[in-house]
Amino acid sequence: MSRPFLPGIRLLRIARHLCGPRAMEHVVHPAVADLQHEFVEWTDRQIVRLTWRTAVVLLRGYWACWAAVTRVWLLGFGEPPDVAPSAATLLRRALGMASGLTIVAQVLYFIGLIGGVGIFERIWRQAGGVALVEVAILKAPSDLVMLIAPALLAAVLAAGASLRQHGRRVLVAAVVTMVGAFVLSAWIVPVANDAFRHRVAHYLTSPAAGKALRSGPNELSLTELPAGMERLYAHLPAERRSSFVSTELHLRLALPAACLAFGLLGWALSCRVQNGRCGALRTGAIVLVVSLVWLLLLVASVHWARRGVTPAFGIWGANLVLALAATAVWLSTRRSSPRSATG
Repeated sequence: MSRPFLPGIRLLRIARHLCGPRAMEHVVHPAVADLQHEFVEWTDRQIVRLTWRTAVVLLRGYWACWAAVTRVWLLGFGEPPDVAPSAATLLRRALGMASGLTIVAQVLYFIGLIGGVGIFERIWRQAGGVALVEVAILKAPSDLVMLIAPALLAAVLAAGASLRQHGRRVLVAAVVTMVGAFVLSAWIVPVANDAFRHRVAHYLTSPAAGKALRSGPNELSLTELPAGMERLYAHLPAERRSSFVSTELHLRLALPAACLAFGLLGWALSCRVQNGRCGALRTGAIVLVVSLVWLLLLVASVHWARRGVTPAFGIWGANLVLALAATAVWLSTRRSSPRSATG
């Protein structure tokens, strides 16, 4: 009696479009072979071919296979360590990781771990799943702007020493990412924020409440920002109002520029890798630490700028610190490379 199916065949077809030949040979094929071996071994023990335990075996095996494919496709782990990814590959990996982290952020909003009040859960209970998906999609662009720079850092770090002689690829990827983040931050995010705010008010209160809401700074595009901020803060003294407007304008420019700072820091750190690539754990730890430091500096810079510190210096302080760190790491690597070569 033949078995109903052999798992992993379709997964292999998909993986061939995402992974290179070496990654397929050394990572994906062994993972799928383990899945098929466990499935065959388990079904041979069963009188009934498919039971709930068989389903558990399948889910566990598919999870391992998809994790291997994702690790190769997004971070390049499993590919030859001496092959440098192109700028397009770096962009693809950065966008893929940022999109994945954005989805995780929406889940955390839903369960209330971030965002405080659990708005997503309330919408799901009162308006249903379709409304929840709509609101999550509208919330995603603002999260994507904050996550794209750390994702680029992870993509560059994962490439490791293979990018040592290909700094131009990192620069191209960082500039393209910066331009995309600028368009997203300047025009797309404000429109999405405004729609998000109205839909939340519509689902949680009444349609009339959403129409009565006033637009805040986060709902103003870059071209609307100066006049809109002057109108919103008309009750403040002129000097304080000017400080708020300058702070918001510089913030809209500094967030996309962070992609360049993160990319250059990632390249400088990857040059210190002696051979091969950074491990997944080391890459994650570096990205987490750098992102937290940058975020704390950015929040402090915004606070100082709104209290009278020159916005051009205060808002750009976080990016400046990363750029100086990248320069220091690169100079240190450059000084040590002749000694390591001669020793």
